[in-house]
Amino acid sequence: MITTRTPKNRLSITTDDHASYAEKNTDETFSPLAKISSWLSFSSFSTEAGHWSRASFSDEFTDEELLMSETIPTAISNLRDSSRPIWIVTTAALPWFTGTAVNPLLRAAYLLKHRQEEKRVGSISQAGPVHLVIPWLESSDDRAALYGDDWRHATPETQTDYIRDWIDSSAHLPSIAHELNIHYYPARYHAALSSIFAMGDIFELLESKAESCDSNSQKKRAVCILEEPEHLNYFRAPSSSCSYDSFYTIGIVHTNYKYYAEQHVTGLFSAPIVEAVSAGLVCAYCDQVIKLSDVLQEYAKHKEVVCNVHGIRNEFLECAPPDGNRIYFLGKLLWAKGLDQLLYLEECYKHSKGEYFPMDIFGSGPEGDEIETAYKGTRNALLSSLSTSSGSISTMTDNSEFRTSGAPKSCNNSETKDSAKMPTYWASLQRRRLLGCPLPVQFLGRTDHASIGTEYKIFVNPSISEVLCTTTAEALAMGKFVILPEHPSNEFFKSFPNALFYSNAAEFVQQLSKARSTEPEPLSQNLRHLLSWEAATERLFESAAVSEREASRRERLFEKEDRKLAMIHYKLGKGRSGDVIRKFLGGGPVANQVQYQMERQVSVTSMA
Repeated sequence: MITTRTPKNRLSITTDDHASYAEKNTDETFSPLAKISSWLSFSSFSTEAGHWSRASFSDEFTDEELLMSETIPTAISNLRDSSRPIWIVTTAALPWFTGTAVNPLLRAAYLLKHRQEEKRVGSISQAGPVHLVIPWLESSDDRAALYGDDWRHATPETQTDYIRDWIDSSAHLPSIAHELNIHYYPARYHAALSSIFAMGDIFELLESKAESCDSNSQKKRAVCILEEPEHLNYFRAPSSSCSYDSFYTIGIVHTNYKYYAEQHVTGLFSAPIVEAVSAGLVCAYCDQVIKLSDVLQEYAKHKEVVCNVHGIRNEFLECAPPDGNRIYFLGKLLWAKGLDQLLYLEECYKHSKGEYFPMDIFGSGPEGDEIETAYKGTRNALLSSLSTSSGSISTMTDNSEFRTSGAPKSCNNSETKDSAKMPTYWASLQRRRLLGCPLPVQFLGRTDHASIGTEYKIFVNPSISEVLCTTTAEALAMGKFVILPEHPSNEFFKSFPNALFYSNAAEFVQQLSKARSTEPEPLSQNLRHLLSWEAATERLFESAAVSEREASRRERLFEKEDRKLAMIHYKLGKGRSGDVIRKFLGGGPVANQVQYQMERQVSVTSMA
């Protein structure tokens, strides 16, 4: 007999409740809008149920489950088994040097390196393959827009050669460069969302590639790591109702899409939709979810962990320590990266110290011209306009200690809190009115962080839109001071003595003054290792593992709901109505997925 240990005040949620939502989505006569409404209702309901279940059912194990191990991972979740094939699927690729291109590439390279070393010392006789699956932009215009005109006539082979050369010359992994398996899926660039999306069913493509690439002797279930699982499935049209059942699927969440939606003029409407859809997709298609930091929303609390599974290239750890005193920022030129806050902090520093602090800004981006204009703007309208941007200033200044001596009147807490309610759209209009009186700031364009010289000692990174900032880790590895806001996205860096944190403008001034007048501490060997990809790979193994007891509990309590989400996604996405829904949700050039698949089938048939 199976007995269940249940809290007295548990929320009563039955599978019949979920089934009622799923049944609505099986009706082919349902309109696209009705389907969207049903999906959002079910995904929100299911996610909340999962959250409640995690909190309320923490001790709810059957007698049989209590006899299972709570420390030994299941064989299927054990990534330390180096004989299993690993497929890493991501949403971007070099030569686009964005985090979702570089980090998955390095993850794949270091997983392969780990397996090579195990084979070399005799721990294993045969290492399983590591595959990297990346987007191929079919449109020459897309390639030119994202990679430059030189890529207009490029081929997948050209891109593969470029990536292998980068692994060899920049990551300094020559033995990996030509052994890593690189595959492509067809994709298009969505300029309005500054993102790449797959065309066709990426899961079906992945399954067929796994069938042809992995040998019959590798019968153990393969591992699939979805980098940005919600992004990979946003506009996907599933060709069947099954999920990634052929794999043990790990989702690594990189980007705070809910935050970006909140900053848009339609944020009140779009942010809850993005939150619900993201949670539903992650629940549906991932066996284990890894969030890089706790700044992210909850997706599937019954199967998610928070862990930094990123590392940095070894060349950053080998840089000479700084010998100058210069200050810099490096990143994509977007207001959301904290550049509005940086303007605000410049003003407060001047009111405290009598002068602005000089700095250099490295990077490029779609808002670069507007940002450079604002940094050459007047000071009199600056504070009121910046306090309206992104709402993030209010979190920094909502503190009585913020009122430093001589601080400008508009630093007043109540005024900031009121003005922070204004949409970012109006803030951008105010920024454009700023003219003249430049700050002592130089815009030096995009550069590789490793090429930043030793004359730079202080990296100022005020961004709170990041999930986990790789450039912060790189600067710390190079022995520089990094000045950061107190924020969940920066929690990983709390153990580094050269990471200087501030919670308001007064503390920022104090930390910058300290950094300018003292020298950074040398990194200890433990902290150097903590930043490395070897340590990140070990953290990935630990985060992916699920105990036998927990796996049994998840299957019993949550698997049916998660599978129903996959079924609903299939019902919503199929047919012409699916293309209509994707277009309504902002799919733009990637909305017509079903039409694209039909045209490809006709093309293949005619060629045959």
